[in-house]
Amino acid sequence: MNAELQSWAAGAIVLATVAIFLTRVLKGRKRKAAGSCGSSCGCSGAPAKSKAVKG
Repeated sequence: MNAELQSWAAGAIVLATVAIFLTRVLKGRKRKAAGSCGSSCGCSGAPAKSKAVKG
């Protein structure tokens, strides 16, 4: 594999990684904004406590 081909391959990998990262960040941001608890809902935002099951 020559140096020119390696440069193109490295650039393609970097671009693919950036694209995947950005899509995951944007999807996460949309999901949080559209969640059941928005910023003006008045809830505490603390997670619900689960009951411990004793065997």
